[in-house]
Amino acid sequence: RLLSNLEKAAALNHQGDRYRAEIDRLLKVVVVGGGPTGVELSAELADFAHNDVAKRYGTDISSRIQIILVEAMPRILAPFDESLANVAREHLISKGVDVRTGTAVTHVESKDVTLSPSTPRSATPEQKAAASAAARSEEMG
Repeated sequence: RLLSNLEKAAALNHQGDRYRAEIDRLLKVVVVGGGPTGVELSAELADFAHNDVAKRYGTDISSRIQIILVEAMPRILAPFDESLANVAREHLISKGVDVRTGTAVTHVESKDVTLSPSTPRSATPEQKAAASAAARSEEMG
């Protein structure tokens, strides 16, 4: 799907600014889970965007790819030492990955994902209601 979205975005990019929002949607990738797999996938996607996509489609497309890593826990790589998690987070941010911790995915459809602040199992009904009210949808490709 990612390769198909790159092709579509490249074709639309030649049509001018009127497809800007659609191109941005096509080039947004949401990775769910900040464990080892999600962290590595996010880093590899960032490398792919900056290197391979830039060569094939140009920097007009590669610079618009948005990678969002979503983790419900307060930090990525929660089972690992905090210093290692901090290094990984800074590395991802330096590659342009939007790292969102304390954020839960509450709904997924083909073109959007709903994110809301994560709440502990012991959360009160008021805390859960506040998290639901703060939920927002991200359109993606």
